[in-house]
Amino acid sequence: MSLDQTDGGGLPEKLRLGVYRVAEEALTNVFKHAHASQVKIRLGREGPDHLIVSVTDNGCGFDSAGVSAVSGGQGLLGVADYAQAIGARAQISSAPGKGATIGLLLPFHWPEIQESSAPVSATLPRAA
Repeated sequence: MSLDQTDGGGLPEKLRLGVYRVAEEALTNVFKHAHASQVKIRLGREGPDHLIVSVTDNGCGFDSAGVSAVSGGQGLLGVADYAQAIGARAQISSAPGKGATIGLLLPFHWPEIQESSAPVSATLPRAA
């Protein structure tokens, strides 16, 4: 496992929690499903205006276009919920046999953060 941490300090507590929960879910998916031999965690800047957090593995992958609560993708739908709750965009990219990347793209201008501890409902964006 490698960790690339170039920035990310100074995040408000609720943003740190959202970022942590997304990374936790991504690592849980690697452990439970991916059969990966390598995992890369990235925390850093994406251009001048965004923080990116991503977990990439070289595992078995999955059809990210087919992820839904019905198909058992509740954890991945939770990623989208956490992203929306902190004003970020979830990024989920995978294909069978190609590994997976799960991450967040968070603008540096911190949005108004909801006071609710439960994530709000969100639609999972399709991987590009």
